[in-house]
Parts: sequence; C-alpha cells; structure tokens
Amino acid sequence: MRTHLSENWRRCDITNLPVNEIYIVCSSKVNSRNNKSTNTISTWDNFRIYEYVPNALLDGFSNLIFLGCEGTVFNTGVFNGVIRSLEFKLQRPIQWIICLLHFNELPLRHIFEYIDCKSSGRSFYTGYIGRNLKGCEKMPLFAFNSSIECDLLGIDPTNLSCDQKYFLDICTAIRSGVFSSDLTKRQPGTLNSARWLTTANRILRLYISTSDPSNELITLVVFILRVYAPSWF
Repeated sequence: MRTHLSENWRRCDITNLPVNEIYIVCSSKVNSRNNKSTNTISTWDNFRIYEYVPNALLDGFSNLIFLGCEGTVFNTGVFNGVIRSLEFKLQRPIQWIICLLHFNELPLRHIFEYIDCKSSGRSFYTGYIGRNLKGCEKMPLFAFNSSIECDLLGIDPTNLSCDQKYFLDICTAIRSGVFSSDLTKRQPGTLNSARWLTTANRILRLYISTSDPSNELITLVVFILRVYAPSWF
C-alpha cells in the first residue's frame, strides 16, 4: 500500500502508478503503521485488504478521500469488492481511481467469444481458434500478411513485463513483416482465460504459423493490432 499525504497528492501522476498496488489519499496527514513507502498487497484476498487499510491508517482512516487500484472485480465488485466494503465501513462514498487495463480487455474477450467460442475452463477453449492456441509456439512460421497497420512507435520497453515485451515485439514483427529467430524461441505466456494479454500473444503467434488463416482469425489479428495493442501501450 502506498499512502500519499494531502500536501503531495495533487502532484502525484496517477498514470504512472504501478497497477499491482493499492493507493490511498487522505484529506489530512495521518498516522500510519506502514513505515515503508510501498507495501504491495495485490496477492492478498479482499477480506485481508479490507482489514489492512483501516488498520494501517489508524485514526486517519476517516479522512480517506480516494483509493486507486486495478479494475478487477476483486477490487471493484459492487457487493463484496474491496472499495465497496470500505465504503460500507466509512458509511460514505470513496473516490474510485481505477486502472483501465482490465476494462480495455473486455472488447477482445467479447469479440473472441463471439467469433470463436467461450472457454470451458481456465486454459481450455472449445472453438477452432481456441483449441489451436495451446502449443502454437511450437508451430513453424509461414509467410503472413504484414500490411496490417499498428501504431506502436516510440514505446520504451524498459519497464515492460516479459509478456508485454513479447506482445510489443510480435505486434512490431507482424507490422513490419520481419520476424526474428529469437522471437520464435520465446514463450508467449501461459494460456489462461483470465489473462487476455497472453491470449492475444498466442492469437498473433498462431496467425504467423497458419498458411491460410481464416477470416475469423484475421479479424482477431486486425482488432488486436489496431485496437487492443494501442490501448495497452
């Protein structure tokens, strides 16, 4: 958890805050049990976060103005989400500052399920495209259409995760038509119905390994390159 005091919060650039932390802003200086500037609590269950926030702020909990976090139902659920539970405890609304990365994944999920089909488990899809995503990184490359536009210029990969770097590199490769041998040896990430970034990685990897891609696969690739990728970066 990172606590920003009132005299500093207006200078805080929320666009640069890591999405795996809970951020709190209070209306006045508060006493805190947390002596460290950062304490990542993203892996805790929502009940423990709910208990941790008021305990860490001590008597300053009533001064809570906003709470920022990633936009999973874990945090934003209208009934038992972390923020809603804290609102019930305070008996007043809290300003929600939500990272939109998870929200931006919903269109990809919708179009994938409409074109192919829904998942039947955390790592299993029943549609034709979905069934071929598992193991696609082992498939040989074929000549592919590199005329799909993708505006991802000037992105600094320094702070990107391995999955994000793979996504950036494979988008760039499809746009340019130049696919390095190094990229073929890298893993696109674990297939999981809750991780749409790695699903996008695998859809693109499947595309460049398909000699005659279907219209459905092409539609997904175009959407990923023109809509989904820019929303990520």
